[in-house]
Amino acid sequence: FFLPPITFSADGRYLALSGSVGPGIDYCPQPTCAGWLHLWDLRSGERIAAADGSMARVMSTVFSRDSRYLISGHADGSIVVRTTADFEVVGRFRCCSATWIRALALSPDEQVLAIGAQSGELVLWNIAEAIANRGAVHVSRALKGHVFGISSLVFEAAGDHLISSADDQHV
Repeated sequence: FFLPPITFSADGRYLALSGSVGPGIDYCPQPTCAGWLHLWDLRSGERIAAADGSMARVMSTVFSRDSRYLISGHADGSIVVRTTADFEVVGRFRCCSATWIRALALSPDEQVLAIGAQSGELVLWNIAEAIANRGAVHVSRALKGHVFGISSLVFEAAGDHLISSADDQHV
């Protein structure tokens, strides 16, 4: 069953909650599984922004380390970059054969966004370029190794290594 992502910002100020309307398993196209994404300010306890039903199911989320940006990966293969200040979309692009984006990880220097897809694709994007150019993104690298959906990604602290795990039971 699908469990929507819940993500805290590194500074502990924000909480991102996401989900969808529709079946909880397998392929679920829009509008059957329209997604929603809410941003909460934990200092005030109030929801400060929301995007409801205007996107595909949110499958993964990650905040930038300075909490300025919230990045979401969707069931239609899209990646959306929003500012936390006003929830403005500053980048939107497609990835990975238009399949579910199941895992996201930002490098410690926040230059690279690692994207893991249901198809087993693992792609590295220059996310800093995407934000600076309002969405013009180029694949930095496509990595091979997994044959089933990538379930988790993490950069080690120095940013020299990226670790992935997948439904093929490999790390």
